[in-house]
Amino acid sequence: MFNTLQDLKINAFAGAGKTSTLHFMAANTNRMGLYLAFNKSIVTDAIKKFPCNVHCRTIHALAMSTNAAIYNSMPGKLTNSMNGNAVTMILDLQHKINLTKEFSLTPRSQGFLVLETIKKFMHSSDLRPALNHIPLHGKLQLVPIEHMSDFFQQVVHWANILWDKMIDPNDPTLLGFEGILKFWALSNPILTYDFILLDEAQDSNPVILDVLAKQNCQIIYVGDKHQQLYEWRGAVNAMDKIATPNTSYLTCSFRFGTAIADVATRILWLLGERTVVQGNNEICSMVGPCNPKTVLCRTNAGAISEFVSAVQAKKRPFIIGGTVELKNYLQSVTALKNDMPSDHPELFGFSSWDEVVEFSETPEGGHLRTIVNIVKTHDENMLQKILENTPEYEDQADVVISTVHKAKGREWEYIRLANDYFTPRQTEDGFYNLNTAEVRLLYVAITRAKVGVELSESAFQYLQIPFDKVILDSNKEDNDSSCIKDCHNSSEVPVTV
Repeated sequence: MFNTLQDLKINAFAGAGKTSTLHFMAANTNRMGLYLAFNKSIVTDAIKKFPCNVHCRTIHALAMSTNAAIYNSMPGKLTNSMNGNAVTMILDLQHKINLTKEFSLTPRSQGFLVLETIKKFMHSSDLRPALNHIPLHGKLQLVPIEHMSDFFQQVVHWANILWDKMIDPNDPTLLGFEGILKFWALSNPILTYDFILLDEAQDSNPVILDVLAKQNCQIIYVGDKHQQLYEWRGAVNAMDKIATPNTSYLTCSFRFGTAIADVATRILWLLGERTVVQGNNEICSMVGPCNPKTVLCRTNAGAISEFVSAVQAKKRPFIIGGTVELKNYLQSVTALKNDMPSDHPELFGFSSWDEVVEFSETPEGGHLRTIVNIVKTHDENMLQKILENTPEYEDQADVVISTVHKAKGREWEYIRLANDYFTPRQTEDGFYNLNTAEVRLLYVAITRAKVGVELSESAFQYLQIPFDKVILDSNKEDNDSSCIKDCHNSSEVPVTV
């Protein structure tokens, strides 16, 4: 289908060799192509593999190279980024704004909200910041809309002023990597290639898809729509949104065996996927207790909890992606305890830690219970100090801890899922409720393993697998009836929901 010169969408399951497929395409044509990815390390690896007729770039590097000359007099304008305090000073925000009798926003919180609005705008295909770019972080989502109308109009006004300052080559207001990408997209660039290969297309946002839609060349979108984890930062999942003349699947994973593949298939059925994940018959895999070194968490709070458990067990934990995000989370807790506003999205709008504790006891605030319980038991300042003493390298650790977002693109022999993924909620008719974002997280987490996955009890319950069952490869002759039902030969839905 690549040789038809028509646009093509390739849905590739986890570990199915999508980048290798793109390399095969590029190696069998003399046409000039462009390989695009979001991650710099992926592009660095691609440069070593792809033939010379294909240029490999990150999307941000492409935008930077095109427009850097405009801002030559202020190079830091492109590489540095702002925080909420800077926005507060730039816009000269000085007064507290009362939205309700119980809820007000300080100038610093207003600056943070304007900055978050700009970020959402930069990921969109829109021409100017607008009302739909204002995020409802933290406590803000509880305020009745009638109390926010005038304030939101003011936020949009501030965001437009800030954006004009950001793109002005004579103004020192920082633009940053996301800003230069948006500025480049608004210039309607034409990419002079015969074809473009977009890797990890499920993580695309509208600003990138809009640029590609305006090109006069063949576009190949490759990704796994079920690994889309970045809705919170504007991704829209091109694998669902984009219509192409041709579509194909890569269903056989080279990473894991049939036991993990069959459980992955169970999860995908929950997302409406009816194509079966095929495992690698050359790999023996299992799902059950396997004492893994690597733990994958859904949330930062879950990662902190696993970190504490490891330290208490006198083990050395390593945090994938570093400790900055966890430290920022704990610093936000300290700020709220001192009655100072927090810039953390989950804690935005709360004026004190007591408010967070009270909110965590409601159904809407359930996602905050883990961090509240940790802080009740451990001093957050002490935890920050302990985070300073993590091993420098992964192979020096006794335990490797990661959120699923940080683990994306990685793989390990064995993994364990932390207990923060979800608590199944059974409805009156006996069915379970779970939002699709959480199901996708479960799919991505499980498919990071090559040999063994140790699920949490709630995951076993949700997938309707007995908690004490060890799932082995269904294609191995020496396995007994405890093996999972072979989904490859079944016309039945492999899990009842």
